[in-house]
Amino acid sequence: MSEPHNGHIPPATWDARTDPDKALLLCSGSVDSILKAGGLPISISITETTLLVEESSILNPLIAENFMLTGRRIYLAFGKLPPSLRIPVVRLGILLLKNGADVRILTWPWNHGETLGAALTSQKGKGTPSQRLMFYCGDSDRSLELRRILVKSDLEQVELELLRAKLKAPLLEQLCRDFARPLGVSAQTLKTDITEDEQFRFMANQVAAMEVEAWEIPVVGLELFSELVAVINRHILIGSDQLTTVVLWTAMTHLVDDDQAIDILPILHVRSATKRCGKTTLLRLIQDFAHRGLSSNNITGAAIFRVVELFRPTLLMDEVDTWLSRNSDAIGILNSGHTKDDAFVFRSHGPGIIRYRTWCPKLLSSIGRLSEFAARVEALTDRTIGIELHQRLNTDRELDRLFNSKKENPEQFIRLRRQLKRWIIDNVDSIKDHRPELPPGLNDREIDNWRTMLAIADTVGGPWPNAARDAAVALSTGDNSPDSELLLLLSAIRRAFNARSGTTFLATNDLLPIINAQNGEQPLTREKLASILKPLGVKPRQRWDGDGKTQVRGYALADLEPVFRSHLV
Repeated sequence: MSEPHNGHIPPATWDARTDPDKALLLCSGSVDSILKAGGLPISISITETTLLVEESSILNPLIAENFMLTGRRIYLAFGKLPPSLRIPVVRLGILLLKNGADVRILTWPWNHGETLGAALTSQKGKGTPSQRLMFYCGDSDRSLELRRILVKSDLEQVELELLRAKLKAPLLEQLCRDFARPLGVSAQTLKTDITEDEQFRFMANQVAAMEVEAWEIPVVGLELFSELVAVINRHILIGSDQLTTVVLWTAMTHLVDDDQAIDILPILHVRSATKRCGKTTLLRLIQDFAHRGLSSNNITGAAIFRVVELFRPTLLMDEVDTWLSRNSDAIGILNSGHTKDDAFVFRSHGPGIIRYRTWCPKLLSSIGRLSEFAARVEALTDRTIGIELHQRLNTDRELDRLFNSKKENPEQFIRLRRQLKRWIIDNVDSIKDHRPELPPGLNDREIDNWRTMLAIADTVGGPWPNAARDAAVALSTGDNSPDSELLLLLSAIRRAFNARSGTTFLATNDLLPIINAQNGEQPLTREKLASILKPLGVKPRQRWDGDGKTQVRGYALADLEPVFRSHLV
């Protein structure tokens, strides 16, 4: 390749572009005096944009595509940097490191000259220009000394540059450690801020893509809801109660921007006992129809309240069984977002305190129930409506059908979301003023969770009022409710004692098979049984076995009877 028409790159530098053993000097000002000094003829004079694409974190293709950077030592020599050049030089250093270069900061006594060329020819220095240059290079600092040109006010800009660069984890961690002190933060804080910013920017773009205008003309609710049912049924096999719940909950998400329309937002929990049950397909369908649907397979607590504060999306959090148990902050934030008046968290920011909203519709998807993989979730479980999907042989076909449908007829999915938004706008007053008749058997929290969805069903009319109440009863009295789980357990224990008339003590080994015969696919262990009964004041005791030779652990009827009286009819 012939020499480029670029006055900043000398011929000797261009000829050595593929030789990583030859060091490269990047400096401001003219390179003439540097070349005359000898000893380091491979030099490039740059301005703010010579090596960078302006307002971008990529190297100029002239350099990136022609120069071998991996393993090459590169000196950055810029003297006293004005504010306008400080961040571009840091950006350049970060990108050179990303490309495998050994980046060094070249320094010299400032009274010798503001540029390297001036310092080499200054009368104040000792030795020949070539000797001075070799001395400066030998005294150069390692790449971590990029921090020497930073000041505290650069924090936001440096975070942005590190975010834009999309560095691999080891290099990001190294630079966070290097930059933390001059920026006035800890390395962990810097890394966390960058990680959360990356999540936040991705989410912001996704939310913007899901925003739509309401349909231009009024919509017939019964026809709209019937079409939603048909589309979901076409892509996934799901029970009627679960499907009714999904459609009503999705419609409810469009109420969130009206502060007077809804006071309680139940979390929808989509769960299954195993993989390949269609959870991901269902989440994608809900995202297509919900209000500003935003999906994530992992999200920090800070990212939750930041994105909710700005966009109030419908948060669809998949695979929570893989990350929620390690994120107690996220559990607290999810709990806080159930009731509108309490949907806030407070976080310190510098010298002050900032209040963030956590009010938005939320969906969790997992393998297993929340209590199986996350501690301290009783309050969170109480705020959910759970639907369970079962394994299907055609899960991959479901995903393929959904992909093909959206590819062949993308307008249908956007139209349905726009029509659902329009229907909610036209009927919001009827929904919020309606006092639905409540089905029997729901506890107070379940009534709170279902009230708005029942009002939506009554407003739609047709089969929806009865279907909604059937779903409320079916899904609220099953194992989704911690209270119901406890009552079922206590009932099983009482039946075990009643079946053995006159028995005042049952060994745990005798009790567990009786309980698990009724508990189905999630058998209790002795440790789990003890942990459930402990808050009720019931602990296992030791008794001599019938032969009087061995001791066994179990439960005394005298300890359990007060609990039976207070919890069971």
